[in-house]
Amino acid sequence: MALLNVLSRYFDVLRTQDEPLQDVVAILEEAAHKLDEMPAAREILATIPELRPELVAMYALARMDEAVVTPVFARSSASGTLMRRKIEPEIRAVLAQIAALRRTAHA
Repeated sequence: MALLNVLSRYFDVLRTQDEPLQDVVAILEEAAHKLDEMPAAREILATIPELRPELVAMYALARMDEAVVTPVFARSSASGTLMRRKIEPEIRAVLAQIAALRRTAHA
């Protein structure tokens, strides 16, 4: 959970909503649409439209804090390997956003 909070705070400047979201799919959908409402993002995309996936990833990571795994922890008494398997969908979503940023860094 601490790593999710660190990533979220790192990209906090992009966060336009303070209410936590617990659904990764909703966060990704929100990220895809919120960029069009952000003047700075619109300006960047007008100049370099191919940066959209990276901006979406940054916005999504800003929203993916501990709230995305809280429901899993609340419903389960699992620990260790079993808990890792239970939070795998959420962690995969986070890793996918990091991968989107790394593609640019290594291009």
